[in-house]
Amino acid sequence: MTRVLTACCLMCCVARPTCAQERAPNGQIYGELLPFVGLKGVRVQVLGTLLRGIYNLPASSPDPAKDVTGLGQTELDQLYRAITDDVADAFRRHDVPLLERSEQFPDVTPRLEVNISWSRIRADTVAINVTTRLMEAARLIKDPSKIVWGRSWEEGLSGYPASPESLAKEIRHVAVSGVNHFVELYARAHAR
Repeated sequence: MTRVLTACCLMCCVARPTCAQERAPNGQIYGELLPFVGLKGVRVQVLGTLLRGIYNLPASSPDPAKDVTGLGQTELDQLYRAITDDVADAFRRHDVPLLERSEQFPDVTPRLEVNISWSRIRADTVAINVTTRLMEAARLIKDPSKIVWGRSWEEGLSGYPASPESLAKEIRHVAVSGVNHFVELYARAHAR
């Protein structure tokens, strides 16, 4: 009986790989790295609450952005610059080409969208939502002259809690974590 029990335990404890194999014996990439095949860099767009908005408040306010988002317009501008600098740094550290917007029309340069939003859920808690997605241009089969954008990779974090005092720091941390995961996957897909 002890041998049977030991054999069952050994069968359950066999070491399994923690992630799926990424390349076939012939070198072909598959799995989570597939969206990165043939990609020769991307441009980045930071979207969401960080961008200048029009705030409709019933009373006049010296800083409507602060009333609506919890961060003043100056803080939002500083946070936007810090995140774009962090993104550029992540791309540089992993040798991933960071492309500029194309001058051709239509612009079909692949883009990494970092969409950031947050909302107050309690007086002492703010929930941060960040979605990082790779968007690529595609032509419709029915009408090849039309270009549409499709998502080929996405990672999101929703409801990440932060205090109002640490909001800017936490937004920056969460936003850059999605970008870091993207550049790590890109680097793995392009490894020799």
